[in-house]
Formats: sequence, structure tokens, C-alpha cells
Amino acid sequence: MPVDNVPKKKRRGTCSHIRWLTAVLPHEKVYLDRLPSSSRYTKSFMHRDTLSYVTVTPFTDFIITTSVDGVVKFWKKQAVGIEFVKQYRGHLGPVTAVSVSADGTMFVSASSDKTVKIFDVVNFGMLSRNIGLIVDMFNMMTLPYTPKAVCFVYKRSAMIPLLAMYVTPRNVTDCSSDADSSNIYIYNARDDGTPLHTLEKIHSRPVHIISYNPIYDCVVSADTGGMIEYWQPSGDFQKPSQVFEFKSKTDLYDFKKAKSVPSCVTFSKDGEKFVTQSFPDRKVRLFHFRLGTLAATYDESLANITGLQEDESTFKLDTITFGARLSADRELEKTTSSVTSANVIFDESGHFIIYATLIGIKIVNTVTHRMVRLLGKDETHRFTNLALYQGAPKKKEIHDLAMAASENPLLAESEAEDPILFCTAFRKARFFMFTAGMEEYLPLNEMELTKSTKGDRDVYNEKPTRDDRVEVEKKTTHSGTSAVIHTTMGDIFVKLFPKAAPKAVENFATLAMSGYYDGTIFHRVIPK
Repeated sequence: MPVDNVPKKKRRGTCSHIRWLTAVLPHEKVYLDRLPSSSRYTKSFMHRDTLSYVTVTPFTDFIITTSVDGVVKFWKKQAVGIEFVKQYRGHLGPVTAVSVSADGTMFVSASSDKTVKIFDVVNFGMLSRNIGLIVDMFNMMTLPYTPKAVCFVYKRSAMIPLLAMYVTPRNVTDCSSDADSSNIYIYNARDDGTPLHTLEKIHSRPVHIISYNPIYDCVVSADTGGMIEYWQPSGDFQKPSQVFEFKSKTDLYDFKKAKSVPSCVTFSKDGEKFVTQSFPDRKVRLFHFRLGTLAATYDESLANITGLQEDESTFKLDTITFGARLSADRELEKTTSSVTSANVIFDESGHFIIYATLIGIKIVNTVTHRMVRLLGKDETHRFTNLALYQGAPKKKEIHDLAMAASENPLLAESEAEDPILFCTAFRKARFFMFTAGMEEYLPLNEMELTKSTKGDRDVYNEKPTRDDRVEVEKKTTHSGTSAVIHTTMGDIFVKLFPKAAPKAVENFATLAMSGYYDGTIFHRVIPK
């Protein structure tokens, strides 16, 4: 159950939390049927390096995956599953931020190599295997600074595709000490790297989140100090007239009070709500957009989850498994890239939010404030970045009565719904798919596959290069007859027997040469 931070007003002898318990979402089952339900992931595909973001484009039905080595892959949603389309080596450094436009026609990725790449997603629909060399990256910006946050800030009907961006200030370590460290720049996505506008007084600290609400034509940005600001991407760049009048009457200062920083700002499809997840308090907050007030707060802190584990809850994990996940979660919080990519998403109806936790991926009903599904509880991965696809991949057309009554398989395929939840995981070079069932989801492009067996969930779609094979050979040739283990209490001299136990010696020597044992603390020391 969520933590209710809203003051409880008594009404006729009852409290607001009693009304929460009795709240009902009409037709809840219909909404749930359009959400993934498999308890374990159905299929996974790989990159050559750790994945940081996965994005689903609205209206155009593309899935875009980005890894920390700067590789961007495009996949197309089919009637069942996905199809690999194209791959770009977009950047030479780690990807710091990605964004897709509200109309689903443009995708942007920013990197620490000071470049911003903008892709035309629509042209990918015209690709075929015979003309796969068409270049669809139509613009590249080379900036003097490192971009940290990017977002398309224009409506579907706009003539100029505006791109809002925050970049780190020049040659300073402490961003707060520089006068222009909080500046937000507005660019024309089809132009060069010259900004159209510079917004200087919106934030006083470095900005790390920029999110756009196309319904109200409003941008919500967050800085590293925990401040949330509303502003419009045109005109006088002030907040819209439809929202709150005084910020003091909102709950937008909640992050500042909790000394936490949001890792995401996600809007519902109707633009009336947005949801955030913050660290280090690990709370998921649901806001009314126009009022700026809290609708609910869900406490996902490690202390709260540990308490539920001790209370013999329904979702209690094995002690050893829970300890391992707790350790991984603490490690995740220390990794900046993993924290910034952790997000919360809405479904199409706006009645459910989906986010990853230590015990799995939760689907929460925001009307009844109850968890209705838990995905991936039995998986060993710690999921981080999520993206949801719902609906039919092909446009529905108007049919006459005879066509509707016929058993046409092509017609049935065009109207079939195949909801899929795409996820990345902490330190994993794969993205995972949760579906409505456990059917086989294989990409149709066989050129992308090198190894796949029926029933195998993990598809090996990356060929090992010659450098990888040489590296493997180097790693497996380490051996020896003696070793010295240097400890804080003195040296330990070890004799090795490669002829008697070649594999054991090879494993020990390879791990030692790679630095695996460096800094390792003894688990137990027994005298004699």
C-alpha cells in the first residue's frame, strides 16, 4: 500500500484512507487484458555492451535500444514479436540521454563525446533488406560542451521540431559555481548546433531531466537540487495559464524537503498526471499535473522492503536470494548511469503505473492503490529502464459486415493485440520482453541471428569478432606452478599443480591476472 502524504480530512466519521480501500476501478479486467502478464520474461536480445535505454515510439511502433558504447539499434513491432531493422554506431562515448518526439517521427541520442544524433524514424518503415544501406540519421550536432538532458518540445502540428537541451558548463567540475551552469538551450532539430533561445533563469542548479507534455504544451524540468519547474517552450517561456497560480500551494517542493532527486518525469497519455521516482529515498510519487499536488506516494525504500521480507509477506523471497538482490540494489544506487535510467511509466489508460523494484516489476492500480501484478519475481536480473507497447501493430481499417463475419487470418492478424513490456537490466548487455503469454518471439530478420534454439529465451544475435576470440584465447592461456597472495596480514605462498588440475589452475590464474581477486575480503578465517 502507498504512504499517504496528503493530509487526511475527516468526513462523516471516515478517513481518506478508508475511501482508498473501498475505491474501485470500473472494467479493471479489460485494462489488465491489455497489459503483459507473463511472470517471467519471454525473450531477450543482446547488444555488445550494457544497455542503458529502451524506447517505444508512439504512432510509428518502433523499439529503439541504446547501449553505453554508443550503439543504437532499431526494431519494428510486428503482428507477433519484433523485427530487427538497423544498427548505428552513433557515438564514441557513453550515451547520456535519449528522447523521442510526441509524434513518434524523430529520435535523438546525446553522448559524452559532445555529439547529438537525430534520427528520422519514419524512413525506417520504407527500409528493406535490399536497400538497407540508406542513412536515416539526418542531423548531427557537435557541441562545445557535454549534453546531459535532451527532449523534443513540440506538438505534432508544429512546423519547426524544437529540441530542448542542457549541457554541462565549460571546464568546471562544480556546475553550481558557474554562472551559466543551469542554462537550458532550445535548438531547431533540423539546424546546426546554434541555439535559437537560451533560458537562463529557470533553474539555479544543473538540469538532468527535461520532459514534455504535448497536451498542455508545457515542459517540466528537474535539477540536481530537487527543484521542479514548469515552462512553455515558446513565447515568454513562462508556465502555462491552465496550471497552478502559486507554486507554494503545490507539492513540488517535496523532493527538496526529502533531500532527494527525481530520476524521471513521465506523463500520462491525457497529460493530466505525471509520475516520478526519486533517489535516495526511493519513493514513487504520483502528481496531478495542473494542480502540482500529490495524488499518492509509494514507498519502495530498502528499509520498507526489508521490513516486508521479515513480516512473512506474500512476496517473500528466499533469504539468500533476497540478500543477493539487496546487495545488487545498493550497488545500483552508487552507479549514476543506472539511477538516471531508472524510470516509471503509465499504460495507455493512465490508470496503471509500472516500475521496477528489488523484488520485480510492479504494476500498480492508481485508483485502488494496489499492486495488481508482479513480473519477473523469479528472475535474477535487476530491471531498470522500462518501455511499454500496447495495441495492434497495423492500422485498423473500416470493414463491412461480410469482412467482419469472415474468418480471414490476415484481417485477424492486423487487429491482434500484442502488449509487450521492454526492459533493460543492471549491468546486462540484453533487453528483455514480458508479453501476454510465453509464446516464441523471434525477430524475422534471420541475418541478425547467429544462434537460436526453439525454447531458448536468450537469443544470441551478436557475432563474436576476431578481437573477441583473440581476447578469449589470451584469457584461457594463463597458467603457472606457484602464486603469491598479498594480504594485509602478510603474504600467502601457494603451489599450483597444472598437470593434476589444469582447469582449476587455469581458472585461478586467469581471474588473478584480470584483477578479479583484488581488494577481496576473506569471508571466513579458521585457525589451523
